[in-house]
Amino acid sequence: MKRLAAAATMLLLLSIPGQPARADSAALGWDSDRVISSIVVINENDTLTIGPGVNLSFEPDTSGAPAENDTRPILAVMGRLVVNGTRGEPVGFRANESLRLTGNEPDCLYIFSPGRPDIFSVRNASFSNLIINIDGAGGVFRDCVFERCDVLVAFSAASFINCTFIGSAIGTSEFPGEVVWPSAVTVRGCRFDGRDQNDSYLRTAIDLQRGAAIEDCTIAHYNTAIVLDMNSSSVRNCEIRDCRDGITLDGNFRTDTAEIFNVSVQNCTGTGISAWGRLTLADSVIGDCGYAGVASYGDLLMANCTVYGCPTGVNLWAWFDDPPPDWLLSGNRFFGCTEYALVALGQEVEIAGNRFDNGSVSNGEGWLKVSTAVRVRVVDPLDFPVSGECDLSWTDNSGLIGGGSFISGSSVILEEYTIGNDGVRVDRFPYTLSVRKGTITNRTVLPDGESDLSMVLDILADLVPVQLWMDNDGIRAGQEIRFIVRVNNNGGGTARESTVSFVVDGRVVDRQEVPRMSVRGASSVYSAPWVATPGRHALEALVDSSGYIRENNETNNNISVQFNVSGADSAGSSGRYLGSNPAFISLVVAVIIIYVLLMLYIRRRRRRRIERGMEPTPAGDLEPTPATIYGAARIRCPKCGKVNEVASPVRPLEVDCELCRSRFKLVK
Repeated sequence: MKRLAAAATMLLLLSIPGQPARADSAALGWDSDRVISSIVVINENDTLTIGPGVNLSFEPDTSGAPAENDTRPILAVMGRLVVNGTRGEPVGFRANESLRLTGNEPDCLYIFSPGRPDIFSVRNASFSNLIINIDGAGGVFRDCVFERCDVLVAFSAASFINCTFIGSAIGTSEFPGEVVWPSAVTVRGCRFDGRDQNDSYLRTAIDLQRGAAIEDCTIAHYNTAIVLDMNSSSVRNCEIRDCRDGITLDGNFRTDTAEIFNVSVQNCTGTGISAWGRLTLADSVIGDCGYAGVASYGDLLMANCTVYGCPTGVNLWAWFDDPPPDWLLSGNRFFGCTEYALVALGQEVEIAGNRFDNGSVSNGEGWLKVSTAVRVRVVDPLDFPVSGECDLSWTDNSGLIGGGSFISGSSVILEEYTIGNDGVRVDRFPYTLSVRKGTITNRTVLPDGESDLSMVLDILADLVPVQLWMDNDGIRAGQEIRFIVRVNNNGGGTARESTVSFVVDGRVVDRQEVPRMSVRGASSVYSAPWVATPGRHALEALVDSSGYIRENNETNNNISVQFNVSGADSAGSSGRYLGSNPAFISLVVAVIIIYVLLMLYIRRRRRRRIERGMEPTPAGDLEPTPATIYGAARIRCPKCGKVNEVASPVRPLEVDCELCRSRFKLVK
């Protein structure tokens, strides 16, 4: 179908929207047999008329010539189509079976119109191995035969009158169409037989959208006979038999409506009639179905119907309560049901005015069973849902027992009351519910009218520290290290937030939060940094030391280890420790004092040497010479005050005073 959609899109681009249509029109007549092996287009303003006895064969292209676009055999009618077959000379549309056998879809006939009626009129034609797609076009197929065909309709006012479908179906096309186009398919007086040559045609005979009308049809041997959108659809005077399901109506619980009148649904292995919306069902017979005769998930008006031979006659489901569904049953007869004639879930139903036998045969368990859905929450003492499956059982007021595996938050269906074949009502409430998880149990009485129940199991958490270690190996004094503890919840209940204390040598050095943990959960908790001191230490992690968390076992909340810290670390890692060591501080102070005394001694000794003339006196009061002489300077003698001129760039430089012959040193 995707290939058909692509081909049709190409046709539309070539032939209709956005393209100027020819102003003139042409009448095309086909009065002899034709072979179609590529796309043949009938333009928008043209009319194709096919005369009696003409056969159209749709064959794969075997020419081998290169194709411009799609070379599959398609007759694309964008204008009008008139097929004038007769009973004695029908028009034939046949696709070569090799198209299907090679994996290609025999999508051979495509009829398009943007919502216009009377686009096609097909009478006394036979179709074989085709996919026929009707997109937005109105018209009629009358007295036609479809063998192994799919007729797909999208937003079209198409009618099928007195046609025969053998191994064929009417369905909804993948083409989107336009919602404003008419969409009211009528199928009247048609016969559907789903048995193909393998006797196993697993399809839906009729599957249509809103506004469909199915009248005076017989349908047999299909997976489902009819599937309709409930939006104003109807089924009248039809006979359905030997299918899995009879009629399925899909729609909105509160707004969509459908009608079924004078219909017979028999010998289906599933459900006779299912409706998800507002259904009016009257004057119909539903019998010998494998599940339920009627299943209603919305409003139901059911009058003058007969339901027999099903496990359950009518199932009524109240899926919503705002507002609750309306169930009105009157003048109906139920007999031969192996269980109850009526089963109602979620609310009561009035049964007066209906019969529950045929004069001699009643129903297996009784007239009516009314049940309610009760949501059960199984929680621990902290109101957290208990995880995993529990065993839930219940006993009604007469001692009848039910139950099975259960998960917290699910709903259980409990009988409110039953009415047997004798017309006597038997109430089932109050119920006693018992829930068990392992060896822990709870029993609670559920009174009538309760739809939500919480049952507390004394299932507690069990916080266990299972591993304790440091984030560093080979610990040396002065290092900053962190302690890490892994805490498991080995209990059956959820654990709230708690704390863990880290204790070194009997002294608490840090406390950290342990997050909430589900059942079988685990968490790793880190301490703040601790500065290691040399020696052997005892480390302990104590979970929930305040006893805030209720646990199944309060004796397994601690874990302890011992570890060694070696002496001072290297300079890079032990500075913090050495800087706080008194002996180290004293040593540093002594070194500084010795250094200061040594410097004072050297300075004093040098001064004495200068005074004795053993070392030149440093010159002062330098006066630079013009910058044109590199290194030149004027130097005043420290003894006589004579200014001496120096032209050498050498530094330091010993200079003899020109006046007093004293020697001094020029250092810069």
